[in-house]
Amino acid sequence: MEAYTVWTRQDRRALDTLLRDGVYLVKEPYIREKNDSLSEFYLELYRWFTRECRKTMEIPEMCEFPIWLSMHEEYRLRNTEHTVVLKLQIPREKVRVVSEYAWGYRVNRMYVPESPEDEQSFNRELARFGIGNEAELEKGPLGNYYPLLRRKLLDSYGRVFSLPPRGPYDELGVCFELRKEWLLEIEEELPDPEKGNIEK
Repeated sequence: MEAYTVWTRQDRRALDTLLRDGVYLVKEPYIREKNDSLSEFYLELYRWFTRECRKTMEIPEMCEFPIWLSMHEEYRLRNTEHTVVLKLQIPREKVRVVSEYAWGYRVNRMYVPESPEDEQSFNRELARFGIGNEAELEKGPLGNYYPLLRRKLLDSYGRVFSLPPRGPYDELGVCFELRKEWLLEIEEELPDPEKGNIEK
């Protein structure tokens, strides 16, 4: 079996569920608890992401939301209070790797550019029409006034899945379930600031 070795930081309760039930899925209440007033934004965003992923990979029907993975140990998230870092070996067909750079644009409702030149070209279009915040094209009234620009913005979101990561530092992994049999290691201790491995 070809597999990725990956890391994910999760709430301690996710590990409890994984060990008890043998599987862990992200549920809507978890997203609401974590994101508070931004919950609706993230729920819509993650549903879109899952829906798009279903077009190219098998995702069990009960899996609604993504689980974010670090593809390389040197770029993984470190432990914090009330969290654990899980090291897993996940079958390759269960993981989608995307560009974190491209995903960042999508999260912020920004045009996902094919290249720096493409980004500059789109920004010139925005400036020509006096648009200071392109995110307003997606949900705000500006989209009604500039439907072609809005369509261009929305169409660019698909590049989250087509633009290759720019290097190992830009590889963002995603799966939609964690299984107990994939678990390799559990890191529960907080980083030691004396050893210089704590997040700043």
